This record gives sequence, structure tokens and C-alpha cells, in this order.
Amino acid sequence: MTIPDSSGYHYMMENGSIELPCKPEEERRIVQELTAKAESNLREGNLYYVISSRWFMAWQRYTRQTEGAFPFEDRSIQSQSLILSNAEDRPGPIDNSDIIVNGGDNKDDDPQLLRTLEEGRDYVLVPEEVWEKLLKWYKGGPALPRKMISVGDQHKQFIVEVFPLCLRLIDSRDQSEIAIRLSKKASLHDLYVKVCQPKGLHIEKARIWDYFNKQKHTILISSSQTLEESNLQMDQDILLEVPAEGFGMDSTGNGLALVPVEPIRSSFSIAGGPTMSNGNLSGYSSNGYQRSTSTSTYGDMEDGYDGLKSVTRADRGGLAGLQNLGNTCFMNSALQCLVHTPHLVEYFLQDYSDEINK
Repeated sequence: MTIPDSSGYHYMMENGSIELPCKPEEERRIVQELTAKAESNLREGNLYYVISSRWFMAWQRYTRQTEGAFPFEDRSIQSQSLILSNAEDRPGPIDNSDIIVNGGDNKDDDPQLLRTLEEGRDYVLVPEEVWEKLLKWYKGGPALPRKMISVGDQHKQFIVEVFPLCLRLIDSRDQSEIAIRLSKKASLHDLYVKVCQPKGLHIEKARIWDYFNKQKHTILISSSQTLEESNLQMDQDILLEVPAEGFGMDSTGNGLALVPVEPIRSSFSIAGGPTMSNGNLSGYSSNGYQRSTSTSTYGDMEDGYDGLKSVTRADRGGLAGLQNLGNTCFMNSALQCLVHTPHLVEYFLQDYSDEINK
């Protein structure tokens, strides 16, 4: 391609930008300046774009890019670009088809990178301002934006998250599956928004489970906790449950069912009564010495009612209390009403034991 001399160039200064056409050395200078500016202002959330090394090497040869002029570029690519052809032909449109799934046939609005890619060998990263210039000069694509995140607690470093966390969302209502992609630094609230908005669901009416290996582990509560802190792994399953109005739900979305939960692992006490820890009920006898009774409470809760085992009766006689009512939503509703009745709460916080029939 014949490059016209400087008298044939038309410069239009608008907001400090130079309009086309540009000489190769002018392109190189602009890219280097924009890169240096981006490097001096690194912070979380900055956008970078993935560009195929194949196309970028052609641009380097065209602009006579020298080694070390581009901080984001791998040295192997720099050396290759100098060894390969010295042709000064201007490269065609930006072409990222060799680094995305389905290549040139990909019609997705959000094309995904091949998982086997390596930075430097297959792709390079350029700041947002550099991408905008290259796109203005060459067109093409597709655009592959990625965000910068910080890693490390004491010594923070900034890296570009090239492969965000991919989660497989299973909707319990129809067992449909879709891929959800979020930064590992995104919050659980962000996850709920990402899941609920396309389905027209209110966040407070949805429940998302950690469904690793197709088993319920923990409910992911909408909060500021990050996906990384929640120990969610790449390509793992998460389960969406939506309750019928006014009822609980099971793994198929049906109402009025037991929801599997993990056994209680921490100690607790109610109104000064006995404490329970890891299935062992411990309290104090009237003479002040501690006594402990091992109880068999919950087995494998994934088995539903079959996982419920009877509580061992005490050796001495006494009332069974509310044990026979079981874990029903009706019992739960009644208890919730009772524990939020001020006079009743105050009564049980006082010396109610004097009024119990001996």
C-alpha cells in the first residue's frame, strides 16, 4: 500500500483527537502514549480489550513497533513480530475470530474466549483508549472487553480477569440450564440481580443454592459477600428455587415441603435453657453439676423425612412436649408469632420455672 506524504494528510482536531488517515509511526506514537497513560492510572474496574495476537503482530510490523514499547505484550510476541515479514502493508480489519468459540460463525452478543488461550501466544490486552483508537482506524472485532480486578490482601496487585467465573444456573421449576458469567469479585447480590432480572423475579422471592455436584450445600444469601468468598468454582452448578406464594419449597419448586439443611454446627441456647452443640444436648441439673445427653436428631437431610430420626427419650418420665408436631410450616408459623409477642417473650425471660407443675 502506498502511503501518501504529510501534505496529503488531513488533520481534524476535535477534543484533542486526530482524525484519519495517520502514518504508521503516528499510529504507533498515539498507541504508546495512551498505553503509558493507562499504566499510570491502574485501578479496579478499568476496562481492557482482548485482541488476537495474529492481528496485533500484523499491526506491529506495519507500525515498526519496537520491543518493550507495549507493556501488556508478551516478549515472545515482540520477538516474533520482528523476525517475521517486514512488509509494510496495512493490516485489514481487527479479526478476533481465531480466539473465540465458533470463530467466524459466532453470532452471539457476548462471544466467549476459547479456554485454551494463553496470553502473549494467542492474545494481547490493550487499554480501553487504545482499543477505541484501533477500532476507529481499522473497524472489525468482535469487541472482547474485560475488567481489571485487584488480588491479594496485604500486597494488592491489579490483573485483568480474562476468564470471568462461569456458573451453570438450573431452574428448579423446569430444570432448564443457562450459563451465568460474573466476575469472581462480584457480590452475591449481583448474582441475584443477574439471575432474577431476566426472569422477572423479585430478589426476595428467589432462593439460590450452591449446587456443586448436583447436591444442595448452602443457600447463597443476597449480600455483599463476593462469589470468590463464597467458594464458587468455575463451571459449577447453582440452583434457583422460587416458592409458591406463602409456602416453602423443595428442589422441584413444589410448595409445602421440607428444605434440606445442614445439621447445626454451633452452640446456642434459648431463654437461659439448655444448649445444643453438634447434636449433643447439654444442661445443668438441680445440684449444679453438668449433665450431657446425646441425641440423634438429623441424619442426611437430603433424604427428606427419611433423614429425620427420633429423639431419644429421657430415662425418667415426663411430657414429650412439642416433639410430635415435627418440622412443619404450620408449626414454624405458630412459633414465629409466639416469639414476636412481647408479653410472652418477657414471661419466658423471667422465672417461669416456678409455675411449671412438678
